[in-house]
Amino acid sequence: MVVAMAVLASTFTFLAIRLSIFSAIDEKKRKSWGIFFLPFSWLVMLLTFGLENRGVVALSMFVAAFADPAAALIGQRFASEKTTFTLTSDRKSLPGSIAFFLISVLVIFLSPLFMKGGAIYLFQNGLPSEIKVTGAVPEHFAISVYLFLMAVAVSIVLTVFEAISSKGSDNLTVPIVGCLLFFVLLKRPGFDLLESLFFGILLGTIVAFLSYKFKFLTSDGAASAMLLASFVFGFGHLKWSLPMLTFFILSSLLSKLRKKVNESVDNYFEKTGVRDYMQVISNGGVGAILVLLEVVYGGNIFYLFYAAVLAAVCADTWATEIGTLYRAKTYNILTLKPVDQGISGGVSFSGTMGALMGSLIVAASAAYWLNFAYFCAIVFAGFSGSLLDSILGASLQVQFRCTVCNKQTERDFHCQKRTVRVKGLQWLNNDLVNLMAGFSGGILITLFQTFSGLK
Repeated sequence: MVVAMAVLASTFTFLAIRLSIFSAIDEKKRKSWGIFFLPFSWLVMLLTFGLENRGVVALSMFVAAFADPAAALIGQRFASEKTTFTLTSDRKSLPGSIAFFLISVLVIFLSPLFMKGGAIYLFQNGLPSEIKVTGAVPEHFAISVYLFLMAVAVSIVLTVFEAISSKGSDNLTVPIVGCLLFFVLLKRPGFDLLESLFFGILLGTIVAFLSYKFKFLTSDGAASAMLLASFVFGFGHLKWSLPMLTFFILSSLLSKLRKKVNESVDNYFEKTGVRDYMQVISNGGVGAILVLLEVVYGGNIFYLFYAAVLAAVCADTWATEIGTLYRAKTYNILTLKPVDQGISGGVSFSGTMGALMGSLIVAASAAYWLNFAYFCAIVFAGFSGSLLDSILGASLQVQFRCTVCNKQTERDFHCQKRTVRVKGLQWLNNDLVNLMAGFSGGILITLFQTFSGLK
């Protein structure tokens, strides 16, 4: 019945927006999908976590229902020019973000008073043995401390998600991410997990700040990296952190070097060496989900998938940066006809060697936790993912032509003029191609484990 209601609500709001039944228009006169994302996120969570975990689903929906409107109201009332900021496309405010954080903490901490399931699990089932206490500490006091610390940690993460969301997408990201965190922290409650999450948030914030300061990331990219690092550094420790840091630091330095030596090829790229939030998400966002899945379910496959995805995105990045570092003969990967250096789908000997090196360096960073067979499989999966990226770039990825300089490019604006699409699917941009290439590496390693019989 609950799932049917979620399906009905999602269908109705989707059709309402498509048929313009509602006048939900933002300040730029564009339709907001926020009213659809909220029931749709409800449906996704019910299907993902099941009715037996409807308590954590309900808690995440309560947070979104109370904290988001509070942020909007306080932001409109108290925001000023000095306290507003734009990370993606929507303008946010510091007072609004503070309100979101405080209301989120309050809702989570007080949830046992007004709802069944979710956080009240701790009180219904007594003090879990994983929540370590010393001395004559009352059981409910220890649970309250755990609940408060969980509320603070989760609210920090959700506040940043709300700040980088736009066009109503916070109605999708905030409930789903909140539900995922509640599921982890309530299914396996323990101060050790909370300590790890707080450590990840701190370390992620430091990495994000330094990355922004040294112009490795844009402001929205830094915020996304903070979120990604909070999960990977916090729950994954050195095992998960080392491959991520290896990819990010070396690739960023390589991008800086290439830009200094051969900046002209940037004309062909949709985005330059300073990574934004979409590049961060497409290159490493899956890691945040996988590390949480490993915490809950255990098993080696999540780490293998993660390492193979990183190997693929690193191989693709190094193929581009090394392949365009100096002038080299470049050929279309499908037709083998010569193309300009920097064109999507173009390959060169130096770029191919760069892809192999990129995949190898990520596999090497994870080698301590791999046997030799998996090490080789990850190198192969990563290199194959970079080849798929080139194939998609040469065939399906959207390409434009500048009406001023007549160059082919990935950008929809060039020479300060709107370009004309000449090939590819309109929706398949470079970020999506990178995401698909990364997932292909994970799929290959999953197939290898399945058919090899290795654990």
